[in-house]
Amino acid sequence: MMGLRDGSVRRSRLFVLAAAWFVSLVIGGQTCAQLVDTTDENWVYRYDIFQAFLQRDGLLPTPTISEVLESPHESTIVLMGEVRRESVGTWIKLKEFVDLGGRILIAPDNFHSTVYFGETQPGPAKARLEESKFSGFDDCVRVTRFRSSHPLVSNLTELVTNRAGAIRRIGITGDSMQLAFLPDDCYPSEFAGKSILATGETQTNGAMVVLADPSILSNGMFSFGDNGEFASRLANYLSTDSRSKLFMSVDGQPVRLIRGIAGPRSPQGASAPEEGEPATTEPQFQTLLEVANSALQELANPEQINSRLKDQPRSINKRQYVIFVISALTVLLLLWGAVKLLSRSNRWLKYRRSVGTVTAESMLRNGYPGDVKNRMASEALAREFSRRWTGLSTASDWRQWLDDMRHDDRDKLPAEDRVALESLLAIAVFGGKTPMPDHELSKLSQQMCDLLQRYRQDVTLV
Repeated sequence: MMGLRDGSVRRSRLFVLAAAWFVSLVIGGQTCAQLVDTTDENWVYRYDIFQAFLQRDGLLPTPTISEVLESPHESTIVLMGEVRRESVGTWIKLKEFVDLGGRILIAPDNFHSTVYFGETQPGPAKARLEESKFSGFDDCVRVTRFRSSHPLVSNLTELVTNRAGAIRRIGITGDSMQLAFLPDDCYPSEFAGKSILATGETQTNGAMVVLADPSILSNGMFSFGDNGEFASRLANYLSTDSRSKLFMSVDGQPVRLIRGIAGPRSPQGASAPEEGEPATTEPQFQTLLEVANSALQELANPEQINSRLKDQPRSINKRQYVIFVISALTVLLLLWGAVKLLSRSNRWLKYRRSVGTVTAESMLRNGYPGDVKNRMASEALAREFSRRWTGLSTASDWRQWLDDMRHDDRDKLPAEDRVALESLLAIAVFGGKTPMPDHELSKLSQQMCDLLQRYRQDVTLV
């Protein structure tokens, strides 16, 4: 979308308000306030000016679609933005509406696919070459290739898109024709050279128009390229044959009448002045377009697109966004509270200590109770065995005895007994192993008793 950098917003709004006051003198009522609303951040994403063109050509909005479906020759349907996936029966009724002489515009922002009206793929299409980019932005593609024979696009120079999609398949309603095409240098490849505008006309003067980028018709895009001229032609095309009924839906919500704008074919009571007020002539297209362009020239520099506005989704729902932010903050707050509670828990403290430096206390805490008890029992038995085997009482003496065994085998022990003796003395000097299952403790005790009985007959281990 188009906009100005934040530094000149105040000056721009003053100009727009002055323009709005001037137009209010010409149009009367609340028309200008509805067309140029500087207090609404989403004004540039809406389609008020395009709706004003439709009303200028005699189409008055109705709140329900059923009324227009009953009188196709007098009615037009416009579906823009998030086009909802209605039931098959609804699309069949729309197909019959066109076959009986009705006219319909489908300009989806999302993926849309029906047998009767074709299939569109959402963007963004991006351009590789500089000449295909508008003001250097690769996702604002300049459309310059048209089927010149059709009155909707004849003599147009360029349409400026914003994150445009593409028409993947043309519908079977009427004699279909593709009218405007993306450049061949667009990527991804499925967008290269694809059309963004197609029509289909029936013998009953019904017609469908499919536009893969509704932002071309948005308030913020009117002053760029030939977008304003195209919107005027499209409004005239949809209102041909003295049509007077319009059902226009944007993101699934029907639009309301813009007061003060009514064409010559509208019912007399729709825009009649109140008693005592002088009759005013309806503004012509050039007046409305000049007002919109003059306001937009101040709100947006035609040579530069505000990246903040460009990247914002056109169909943003503020309420859902606020709910999402509040929900996310609530979840983060709950997680923070849970962490704080865990940090005060003894179990959590034990876990945190266990992943730190290994200490004797942590080993005792982390070991199984039975295994710790067995290890302590094995150490006590080994110390008692060492005292009775060596006749000495300190660990240093046992260590010296263990070292001397390498050079002097005073007991003349077999290799198997020698290994068992060294193991028992090592437990007494260095400590037992963890874990120590019950069967290993029992085996260790039997080894001690066996060695003492065979080599220290005068000493027994109780």
